[in-house]
Amino acid sequence: MKVLPLGLLGAVGLFMLVHGCRPMVKDMDEEAALYSRKCSSCHHLIEPDRWDRETWHHYIERYGRKLTVEEKHRLLYYLAGSKQE
Repeated sequence: MKVLPLGLLGAVGLFMLVHGCRPMVKDMDEEAALYSRKCSSCHHLIEPDRWDRETWHHYIERYGRKLTVEEKHRLLYYLAGSKQE
């Protein structure tokens, strides 16, 4: 039995990790993908049910300066939906 070089084993593992995750991104709805794309570059993503609609609105307005008005509406819809708490 031959032993694979550690570098090759690592490369195979990285390939599997990267290509194994792609279908998850394709399965996300558009708003979830927007949330991931626009917000995860600065911080970890927060579960949508963590805050009520008013709190999400506050954070989107405060930190979403580079977002278009349409993107802000889509994010608020995704994160808060119809929550009125």
